[in-house]
Amino acid sequence: MRTLMFLFALLFSHFLTVGAQNHKPLLTDGKEWKMVKYSTVMSVPSLYYTISVGEEVMEYGKLCRRMYVKHDDPTMDYTFLAYEDEKGKVYDVDKSGAFILQLDLSLRKGDEFYRTDEYGEENLDLCKIVQEETISVKGRQYRRLLLGYANPALDGISLGYWVEGIGTEEVFITPPPVVPTSGSVSSYGSPVMLACYENGECIFEHDDFQSPSVTVGAQNQYKLMLTDGKVWKYRCQAHCPGNPFVYYTETVGEVVEANGKLCRRIYVKYDAADLPSYYTPLKDYTYLAYEEDGRLYKVFDTTLALLLDFTLHEGDEFQRGLDDGNGIAVEWVPGYKILEEDSIMVKGKRYRRLKYGYSDGSGLSMSGYWVEGIGASDDASYMMAFAGNPQYTTSTMVACYENGECIFEHEDFHGLSVTVAQNRKPLLTDGKAWKMVATSLLHSDPPLYYTINVGEEVMEYGKLCRRMYVKHDDPARDYTFLAYEDENGRVYDVDKSGECILKLDFSLRTGDEFYRTDEYGEIASDDLYKIAQEDTISVKGRQYRRLLLGYADPILRGISLGYWVEGIGTEETFITFPTAVPLNYNGSLYVGGSLIACYENGECIFEYDDFHSPSVTGVTDVKAEHAAKSSAIYNLNGQRVSHPRKGEVYIRNGKKWAF
Repeated sequence: MRTLMFLFALLFSHFLTVGAQNHKPLLTDGKEWKMVKYSTVMSVPSLYYTISVGEEVMEYGKLCRRMYVKHDDPTMDYTFLAYEDEKGKVYDVDKSGAFILQLDLSLRKGDEFYRTDEYGEENLDLCKIVQEETISVKGRQYRRLLLGYANPALDGISLGYWVEGIGTEEVFITPPPVVPTSGSVSSYGSPVMLACYENGECIFEHDDFQSPSVTVGAQNQYKLMLTDGKVWKYRCQAHCPGNPFVYYTETVGEVVEANGKLCRRIYVKYDAADLPSYYTPLKDYTYLAYEEDGRLYKVFDTTLALLLDFTLHEGDEFQRGLDDGNGIAVEWVPGYKILEEDSIMVKGKRYRRLKYGYSDGSGLSMSGYWVEGIGASDDASYMMAFAGNPQYTTSTMVACYENGECIFEHEDFHGLSVTVAQNRKPLLTDGKAWKMVATSLLHSDPPLYYTINVGEEVMEYGKLCRRMYVKHDDPARDYTFLAYEDENGRVYDVDKSGECILKLDFSLRTGDEFYRTDEYGEIASDDLYKIAQEDTISVKGRQYRRLLLGYADPILRGISLGYWVEGIGTEETFITFPTAVPLNYNGSLYVGGSLIACYENGECIFEYDDFHSPSVTGVTDVKAEHAAKSSAIYNLNGQRVSHPRKGEVYIRNGKKWAF
């Protein structure tokens, strides 16, 4: 027994020794931190200072370190004592000899703790180590801890990182606050670490706290953006409504050394044919870009402007620096956050996707996507292609090419996540049929009934399409057309020229905006639409994902444009192929087409009223009068109207209607 206990003690001491050998101490010779306290008052400048590790001092029975705090104003300089034990716990030692725990790198994932302020008082909130991993910065590996709240109700809220041997994003070791005579304690926010130095060499910068973990990087290799043969096509929006779109491309060029970095020259070329002669010409130009550790920068003479940061993860907050086109920041915009992080499949390749959002506190908000290896969905301020062209503001990425092959299109940003796609209900499946009805605008005429059936698979125009059969009571009106459905739930009408016209897009999520198209692929109106709600309904024992369409314009918020149901279709129009019924059939005027029921192998699986089934998740924020009726409006010639005029008569739900 004694021998066994000796062996156990020996093994235990061995593990402690290994842990001690791998532990990166914080308070070592030559270590220095550059810090800043950002001013919260415009008239008061931010406060920059350094904290340096000094000599060893035996105080209060502990071998402490004297820490030197230096400012631009020497009268503000002071020293304090800090102590670090062998387990990685770092203390601020006050003048009474009290040891105030500031950092505890001995904690592991799942451990709970209370944080303390500069006076050793515990915060009321119980915190937790949410994540523990390793990052690689400038060739060195560091252990990183992600802090969060222990309260399940606050799950997902990040409290920042601790990095072993480096410190924290904010606060660091909290000595008694010191401020210049021009300010006050309330004039400044918490201290922020800008960089960490060792013997004069910068070994860690603030952005490095967000570096991708070594483990994640090994499993999912980061996809570089700036690679040979990469080209992006963009569409640039003019400031003033009614002004034209302008298209341009950005091409990755040769490697160029600048600011000690191996950069890429980016060639921006405008399509002059898209610009009216009366407009100021947009000149082609080049700029330099640099990519490292998942971050993309625009390179100026002396500075780097961060454009995209793929080291961010869901829940991380960030701010954007807008510049004047010359690398000089004119505004910092806080309030951005990574809302979602997932993966999508596009043309057989898997990509990591980040959805970001922003709110300015007034209710105005925006969101968009970043895709690793591809770029940003919207907002050219990330690629700066409009710099120097004040007539134009935001841009939208149309497509990304690699060696001449289109590898990504704008719609792909909204593709279903890999997880959701695995559970997706496809629309065009064997045995599927829809019974439809077209209503006459003349009350004396009967409705016109017809069916749409999914037929055989047909390889046309390089896509595996489905032949769709449209059948009427009058066989002379029967015809077929081609439809195509991709892996993300987008359904297209394929015209005779081979063009795929997008009709339904089940890859859209709540908040996504889009334009609808008519049967010719043209945008049906000037109205921008939005997915107002996404929920699940249960019909005849089956569950379906349902999307509620609305207007993106806040003034028109609350007006329903009907439902799309995955695997079923829409309340009206379904796939708008060349009109299924004649506009003037036997002297009657017919428009559109509404779904009566959907069948699978002869069995009715869904009826019109099922579109309005109660949500399984209990979402009931849609007004009943909007949900019960379609908002489609037509003039007396059977043409759809997006902006009715007051005092005129229209057709709505088969009845005359005065606006």
